[in-house]
Amino acid sequence: DCESAKFCWEYYVTQGLDLTARTRMPGDKFVSGGMTRNVKKCHINNKIERSLRGALPVITDDEGIVCVAGVGVSDRAKPREPGATRIRIHIRKAGPIE
Repeated sequence: DCESAKFCWEYYVTQGLDLTARTRMPGDKFVSGGMTRNVKKCHINNKIERSLRGALPVITDDEGIVCVAGVGVSDRAKPREPGATRIRIHIRKAGPIE
């Protein structure tokens, strides 16, 4: 339940993507809201603590970034049709991050 957790995000993406989780890499960018966004700048603008930024997952597929914890889902991965089958990605802090 994300409502009671400080570090918890939930995203829905299009079904059928072959997903991989990794950490942020220098120069990571994705398109959200029709704009190309730099992941590092998004973390800063969303006030994600510096100590967490390197530990938060970036979810990717063969075409690039699908979603970024604490930021959102790329435009190309958002379910486009109401009622379309989708994948739920639930990300939350499991233990202490130093």
